[in-house]
Amino acid sequence: LIQLGGSLPGEPLPWLDSYLWYEQIWPGGSRALIAVPIGNVIIAGVVVSAFDMALWARDRLALPDPNVAFNPDVDSPVGAATLVNLPTWWWVENWSIRQSRAAAGGVWAEVTATPIVSQLRGGDGGTPSTCDGPGLEWRRGLSETDSRACTYNYERSSAGAPGNRFTATASIVWRITWVGSG
Repeated sequence: LIQLGGSLPGEPLPWLDSYLWYEQIWPGGSRALIAVPIGNVIIAGVVVSAFDMALWARDRLALPDPNVAFNPDVDSPVGAATLVNLPTWWWVENWSIRQSRAAAGGVWAEVTATPIVSQLRGGDGGTPSTCDGPGLEWRRGLSETDSRACTYNYERSSAGAPGNRFTATASIVWRITWVGSG
């Protein structure tokens, strides 16, 4: 592609104030005029926008699996354990905002992932515990009614479960936003 110049008024994009015109020359001599809005870039014949860069950055954003801690955390020969009929506090320890940036030429985008909700499924068939935020790390003296506390109550033991244990799973809901050039 050969860049022809800066802002040219008229077709095919009369609503844009600034765009670059390129002449595309095909094998055999045929030609086409291409208008590319300022703020976009051409890579290998494809117009790349800030939105394209945002998608690329989002796809490369490393979102971690939640690292969850519990209290009470009872020593057990089979691994982590807690108590039946007593609220088990849980919280996510690796709760943090993540960012990724992508750029090509003068076009760029930055994607931000913000964790907003966490959820714990106890593995025993009970109702999942959902919390705004990561939960509150348990400390002596905290009230079970503290609005930041996330708790799950096991109502039965895992004696009849496979391997005599329940497998709890945690998940995080992320809000993804982006900003970019242009």
